[in-house]
Amino acid sequence: MPLQFVEPLMPTLVDKPPEGGDWIHEVKFDGYRSQVIIDEAGTRIFTRNGMDWTAKYPDLVETAKGLVIDRAIIDGEIIVPNEAGLADYAALRKAITRRQHDLYFVAFDLLHLNGHDLRDMPLEHRRELLVGLIPAASRIQFSEALPGDAKAIFHLLDQAGLEGMVSKRRRSKYRSGRSINWLKVKCYTVDEYELLGVEREAGKPAFALMGEIGTRKYVGSAFINSSRAIRERLWKRVQEHAGPPPKGMKRPATQWVKPGIKARVKHLRGEEDLQHAPLRRGTRHGICDCIIISGRGVKMMRQDGTPARKAARRYVPEWRLNKRTFEVPYLMKLGNIGRQEALALIARHSGDRDEITAELFSQ
Repeated sequence: MPLQFVEPLMPTLVDKPPEGGDWIHEVKFDGYRSQVIIDEAGTRIFTRNGMDWTAKYPDLVETAKGLVIDRAIIDGEIIVPNEAGLADYAALRKAITRRQHDLYFVAFDLLHLNGHDLRDMPLEHRRELLVGLIPAASRIQFSEALPGDAKAIFHLLDQAGLEGMVSKRRRSKYRSGRSINWLKVKCYTVDEYELLGVEREAGKPAFALMGEIGTRKYVGSAFINSSRAIRERLWKRVQEHAGPPPKGMKRPATQWVKPGIKARVKHLRGEEDLQHAPLRRGTRHGICDCIIISGRGVKMMRQDGTPARKAARRYVPEWRLNKRTFEVPYLMKLGNIGRQEALALIARHSGDRDEITAELFSQ
């Protein structure tokens, strides 16, 4: 009987990496989360939502056929590197249609192997099996764990301009859906934008509309979830600087402002078009301090990253990425591109220099 698609395990977004030796840390990819299924029916590739995209990845399908496996379900990410070995999300869609040879599948978990369901097996054991299946110099790669202290690793990834890190409990089982056994921490950068106006409707969250400085071209909206005093102060300033809407913009219940009020925006690195994000501070000398937290939807979480219901009302606002412009760099294995340099940098700051070997690499 053909193997069936398994709903993927999704990491929970947290503010800082977990401490202790119970975690495996990997570079966070930014590509298309995918699942490769190999069985008697052939090799198939599914999206994270279970859509069969086999026909879109003919080259990767052929590569997967070369794996010495009868039956398997492999969890991973399809990505496209640029010339420096860094992620080029904007090129991913083009690669699917016109540049198949640019696509790579980075495998990080094994759910089934040759008739055995591995989801109840500890993660570290599943990964031991998986690494033995991945050949060298292939467009299917294994996502190696990064050696060292979690904080040091994350600091170096941040300094290197990478997107973030995923931490996974070593002995965790694979369970579909959102899980606190996998935690993701994202790196952010700060850019400056111009405040175009504030969308404010009774009973609904308020949004600050952002634009490019100079052109005032709309790039996204910031979710305002700061204190009542700061929100009112911002609203007062908006009213004082009321003006006409930018050319071509029509939004309901929006108070537009004249040019001149800018915003410092903390956002996911590489994102050009911003969407729903928290605006935590009001204006100060013409500057709005904004913080953007990436993710999917608006979720209620406790401070430890677990889902909250009535007991805890701490919002973690999240937003959807504009896939047309999203582009985030990351470390990966492509032969020897950046491998030793990246690990040496991490080891130098984490105190684990002795763990660097020729077999280690960052993805």
